Amino acid sequence: MQVELLFGGVTELSLTGISTDVIADISIRRNGGVVLDLVSPAMQIAASAASVTVSR
Repeated sequence: MQVELLFGGVTELSLTGISTDVIADISIRRNGGVVLDLVSPAMQIAASAASVTVSR
Protein backbone atom coordinates (compact mmCIF):
# COMPACT_ATOMS: atom_id res chain seq x y z
CA MET A 1 0.00 0.00 0.00
CA GLN A 2 1.24 3.48 -0.81
CA VAL A 3 0.25 6.42 1.39
CA GLU A 4 0.97 10.13 1.06
CA LEU A 5 1.19 12.11 4.30
CA LEU A 6 1.34 15.92 4.42
CA PHE A 7 2.91 17.36 7.57
CA GLY A 8 2.26 20.97 8.60
CA GLY A 9 4.41 22.97 11.02
CA VAL A 10 7.39 20.59 11.04
CA THR A 11 9.60 21.33 14.06
CA GLU A 12 12.05 18.41 13.88
CA LEU A 13 13.22 16.10 11.08
CA SER A 14 15.85 13.36 11.02
CA LEU A 15 16.66 11.23 7.95
CA THR A 16 19.21 8.41 7.95
CA GLY A 17 19.83 6.49 4.73
CA ILE A 18 17.90 6.73 1.48
CA SER A 19 16.20 4.35 -0.92
CA THR A 20 13.75 4.44 -3.82
CA ASP A 21 12.06 1.15 -2.91
CA VAL A 22 11.09 1.39 0.76
CA ILE A 23 9.08 -1.16 2.68
CA ALA A 24 8.85 0.18 6.22
CA ASP A 25 7.10 0.10 9.55
CA ILE A 26 5.51 3.44 10.39
CA SER A 27 4.27 4.83 13.68
CA ILE A 28 2.26 8.06 14.01
CA ARG A 29 1.20 9.25 17.45
CA ARG A 30 0.04 12.35 19.27
CA ASN A 31 2.39 13.99 21.74
CA GLY A 32 1.42 17.66 21.93
CA GLY A 33 1.49 17.48 18.10
CA VAL A 34 2.24 14.65 15.71
CA VAL A 35 5.27 12.37 15.97
CA LEU A 36 6.33 10.14 13.05
CA ASP A 37 8.77 7.23 13.19
CA LEU A 38 9.51 5.26 10.01
CA VAL A 39 11.94 2.33 10.08
CA SER A 40 13.13 0.11 7.25
CA PRO A 41 16.35 -1.82 6.59
CA ALA A 42 17.49 0.97 4.22
CA MET A 43 16.42 4.10 6.10
CA GLN A 44 14.96 5.70 9.20
CA ILE A 45 12.90 8.90 9.47
CA ALA A 46 11.80 10.69 12.63
CA ALA A 47 9.72 13.87 12.56
CA SER A 48 7.62 16.11 14.78
CA ALA A 49 4.94 18.42 13.40
CA ALA A 50 1.85 20.38 14.38
CA SER A 51 -0.48 18.40 12.08
CA VAL A 52 -0.70 15.60 9.52
CA THR A 53 -3.13 14.98 6.66
CA VAL A 54 -3.53 11.70 4.76
CA SER A 55 -3.93 12.83 1.15
CA ARG A 56 -4.14 9.37 -0.50
